[in-house]
Amino acid sequence: MNGIRHRITWTVILLISAILTSIILIYPVKYWTDGRHNTYIINIHLNDSDKILDCSQQLKYTNREKEVLNELYFHLYPNAFKKEETVPVLKDELSIAYPKGFSEGYIEIQEVKVSGRNSKYETEGETETLLRVEMQKGIKPGETAEVFIRFKVKLPHCIGRFGYGENSINIANWYPILCVYDEKGWNKDPYYLIGDPFYSEVSDYEVSITMPDRYKVAHTGQLMDTRYEDGFCTYIVRADKVRDFALFASENYEQIENRVADTTIKSCSFSGGGEKALIFATKALLTFNELFGKYPYEVLTIAESDFYVGGMEYPQIVQIDSTAYKDDELWLEYLIAHEVAHQWWYGLVGNDEINEPWLDEGLTEYSTLLYFEYNYGAERKKEIMQSYIIRNIELYEEYVNTDDIIYNSLYEFDDWRKYSVVIYSNGAMVHEKLRNAIGDKKYFTLLRKYFEKYKYKNARIADFINLAVRIAGKNAANILNNY
Repeated sequence: MNGIRHRITWTVILLISAILTSIILIYPVKYWTDGRHNTYIINIHLNDSDKILDCSQQLKYTNREKEVLNELYFHLYPNAFKKEETVPVLKDELSIAYPKGFSEGYIEIQEVKVSGRNSKYETEGETETLLRVEMQKGIKPGETAEVFIRFKVKLPHCIGRFGYGENSINIANWYPILCVYDEKGWNKDPYYLIGDPFYSEVSDYEVSITMPDRYKVAHTGQLMDTRYEDGFCTYIVRADKVRDFALFASENYEQIENRVADTTIKSCSFSGGGEKALIFATKALLTFNELFGKYPYEVLTIAESDFYVGGMEYPQIVQIDSTAYKDDELWLEYLIAHEVAHQWWYGLVGNDEINEPWLDEGLTEYSTLLYFEYNYGAERKKEIMQSYIIRNIELYEEYVNTDDIIYNSLYEFDDWRKYSVVIYSNGAMVHEKLRNAIGDKKYFTLLRKYFEKYKYKNARIADFINLAVRIAGKNAANILNNY
């Protein structure tokens, strides 16, 4: 495809207009959906001096399974950060993730009620990253229960997805989120060291976030209201049909934004480079709207943070390492293109990132190459592929001979380099070979149909392969069945 440059129309530059405040449950539940999705109502209050979140959560859950459920399971990801020996950070990266030494993080469950009555519950797993809540009478198919949980979260001094650094507070994978129930039953995987060990269903969220008013907050969803009182500010946020909720806060955020199609793109930065980030995100949104299908959300935010891993995707928001803003403009563009592509492959089309990580990471890495091809031409795409993909494979060829590359699970990896080569780089090359085998017309038809069919759902590798074979026949089967 020929590269196409899109002209950007800038809107008003404004500082983020709020941060959040108030006592837990000062703003009562006021919004339930029509029952097509589960609904979370969450209230957060930051105790800044101790970096503790006092929280309450009410989940409206409808049993869409064929059997009676006598219990619900929730992930308690923050408990993976309780002890240095069990924290989900490789040993040789501990000093990077914890620049001031190990710092404890956890989630403490204080109260659980089901439909207004106290319920029995217990934490499970080696690191207590599961919460089992008993349903007194069981939930029959089609029935609905309301589960109330009061809890507090201790943020570690850790510059990962979850924690805080000198310039940002990173609040991701932080609340009790319902495990996925599928044909295998409850998916109760722990917080693995490698990859993105998260698997969730689409739900609706209404979140009240209260912080000292010197902070500015970037978050999943659309800001509905802000309320100031006694040195605090409360954001009221709505997010429909998303599979997680994340937020990032900084005293130094500067926000600029741009309206593209039906989406407002926001860039929140504290070290300069916010305008470049906004340009790259705008180009990425336009590119993937054209190639895959329209981004359906009102807002997309790029949030700079103290973060040692590079970039991380969450629904309607991506987390970008602050060093990328200072060092290498090409790397910043690559990171943003990759994480914005994840809004399609993970955010909208979900999957089991533990057992089938190739399904979104391989396609997202190849989508990043498509971004450079679309905007700068086929030759530039080849240059990027050589520098970022093929070079990575050549340096670590011993990792590429792994059997069944596209079927590797997270628990088969104990090294980020091997994971990167097998799942990202070689995963992207599977798509390059598939595209060359079936041709551009069928390949892009496949991506658009895959997006449309599995948007807001969880897909499997078998779903992708079956769709590819229906569209492109044995040429697709020959490629995909060899991996």
